[in-house]
Amino acid sequence: MIDVIIPAYKSHSTIKRTLYSIACQKNSDDLNVYIVNDNPDDNYDTEINFFKHFLKIKELKYDKNRGPGYARQYGLNNSCGDYIVFIDSDDIFSSPLSILKMYKEIVKDDFDVLVSTFYEQSIDNIFYEYKNDSVGLHGKMFKRKFLEENNIVFPDLYSEEDNSFNQLIILYNPKVKYIEDVTYVWLYNNNSIVRKDNYNKNIDIKYLKAMYYVANKVKNDKNINKHEFSIFCFKTLVALYYYNLDYNLNKEVRKMVKVLFKCYSNNNCLSPEEMFDIKTNLIYNFKSKEFINNILHPHMLFDDYIKGMGDLND
Repeated sequence: MIDVIIPAYKSHSTIKRTLYSIACQKNSDDLNVYIVNDNPDDNYDTEINFFKHFLKIKELKYDKNRGPGYARQYGLNNSCGDYIVFIDSDDIFSSPLSILKMYKEIVKDDFDVLVSTFYEQSIDNIFYEYKNDSVGLHGKMFKRKFLEENNIVFPDLYSEEDNSFNQLIILYNPKVKYIEDVTYVWLYNNNSIVRKDNYNKNIDIKYLKAMYYVANKVKNDKNINKHEFSIFCFKTLVALYYYNLDYNLNKEVRKMVKVLFKCYSNNNCLSPEEMFDIKTNLIYNFKSKEFINNILHPHMLFDDYIKGMGDLND
């Protein structure tokens, strides 16, 4: 069986569309659908009562709003299918064959992760294509056994929880299958967490917390891929540089930065060419309107920024 996990918070205006796209799946009889309700004052009885005629569907609830990281993990903990797919409550699968395509490919050679292509719909209805994405959960299928054997769990965060989850997976040498088929559409929703005007406010701290979670969880684990951990550590420090993170903000920030810097210092085995490539690739991700000034007019040299991390005191 395949578990389809939908974290939901005040999603009545969009979740019906999401559920229709699941009910239309060619292999809908093989799916267990879980709406993980992140709002204790609400319920999805209306949606459940309608779609229970077409799907094996269940609502999961807990006592207070905890955010998408907790909701996704709660869904994992309270389901038992061999494979897992996540979909947000304002998105859709792109065709009735989406989940079946992913399933056929992941079981073909016993892969741990299946990564398909997905579309992002912009505010002006332009669709952008994402291939081989390693940040979001869109268009991905995961083998439960791999997650459980490596104790890969979501952080209890409101943002970047998907990025943390994926980075953890990469560090444990998964057998990954990439396909070009488009299976998922990330639809524009002005009320979603990542679309709200204040999402980029303190994005540096949000990103820091998510990457600290990863580093702190695996720093002493001998089973992780050391080269991938080097890439992760260096990439994180470069991203924080482009975010223009002030690592002297407070004691909590200094603590997280020190852990990341120590992991980088103790594990760095990258060549100068690899480090250059990481910097170059990240520039393309940061050349949006919000961060282009940090790239064109850095407040200090990168080497000085890194040296400052090493000099931090509590």
